[in-house]
Amino acid sequence: MKIISHIDKINFSAEQDSICVEGWVVAKNDAGIQINVIINEKKVSYEMKTKARADVSKIYHKFAINKEPGFCLTIPYDKSEKLKSILIEAVAENKTHIILSKDEKNIEDILNSQILKYSIDNLEKCQKDGKEIYIITGWAAVLGKTRRLDIRLKEKETDREIPYEKEEINREDLIFAGIVSEDQKTSGFKIVYESNSSVTIIFEAPDYHISYVEEIEKYIKRNKRAYHKLLFRQILRNIKFSNCKKLIKYIMRHGFKGLKQAILNGMAEDKDAHYNDWFERHKATEAELEQQKNHKFDFEPKISILVPTYNTPIKLLRQMVDSVRNQSYANWELCIADGSKENKELEAVLKEYAELDKRIIVNILEKNAGIAGNTNGALKIATGDYIGLLDHDDLLAPNALYEVVK
Repeated sequence: MKIISHIDKINFSAEQDSICVEGWVVAKNDAGIQINVIINEKKVSYEMKTKARADVSKIYHKFAINKEPGFCLTIPYDKSEKLKSILIEAVAENKTHIILSKDEKNIEDILNSQILKYSIDNLEKCQKDGKEIYIITGWAAVLGKTRRLDIRLKEKETDREIPYEKEEINREDLIFAGIVSEDQKTSGFKIVYESNSSVTIIFEAPDYHISYVEEIEKYIKRNKRAYHKLLFRQILRNIKFSNCKKLIKYIMRHGFKGLKQAILNGMAEDKDAHYNDWFERHKATEAELEQQKNHKFDFEPKISILVPTYNTPIKLLRQMVDSVRNQSYANWELCIADGSKENKELEAVLKEYAELDKRIIVNILEKNAGIAGNTNGALKIATGDYIGLLDHDDLLAPNALYEVVK
């Protein structure tokens, strides 16, 4: 007896204290299938709804499967008891097939990503009353029926708790983005502490037995790298042949420390420099991108990126396409509708990319229909679960789609 299954989505509903598992299962010759759910090595009851799945029926039509191979399981769980294992199995004619198996680490990863959300936006080191202090700003929230959240600081080597001052900050942007609800608008925080050793910050949702641990040292190192890059760029920007004489005079009068301070003052007035500084500190590293490429989500939708083109400069076109091809999340398709008509060079480049990567689909339009019409031309060839819009001279950060799916 052959049984085949697939899990589409696992969702921990903190509001209902339940686990929702969606997917499909088929057995050859339409054998009756019994599904068992085992939580923490104990068999539990559940609710199940079945549904038709035309895609599954089409692929496995030789199995003579039933009309509703799709399922949605709602499994209640007691949040006071830590989830250590989940096992879902299908049984047909004494044949047992494992549909889903998650251990404690897998469950913790899913719970963390769905219930406990946080971001460390910035970390500053400064002097106050002759002491070196650190200021952490960011936000954290528990998305559940009970929303208790604890934040702790510990010395990495001694595990000693570090006292700190915390200020709550309104984050209307999180509400606007749909991340938190109205009653969680004070999810932002500003934490001030002093320490001379390596520190970890711990975000905990004790009611759900989940936590995140971040090493502050990582953010300090990232800040230093970003600061030195920004400082170097600012120095290069100010060193020109026309002002070399002024530069030498300034150094002779104020020294290199004075020059450094003058450059920093210029950076403080440069709004772009502030954003560049923030971006350098928060962009994904090569190691993080490599980890993202190997990461498997429980739900990995195909994202169709729609791009209308019209006499796009070849250099900009290549940069845009390459930024999509370099994504750390792989399940995408790039749908390009070109309204340039007689631009053979552009058409040749588009066909070159379509042959190079099967995820790139090109629709050569009969005429230019403007940005809206050309975008609709791209939409016609899209087959993804989600749609994204991209201009022909835009660039995607390499982790953009990964963050969307996450």
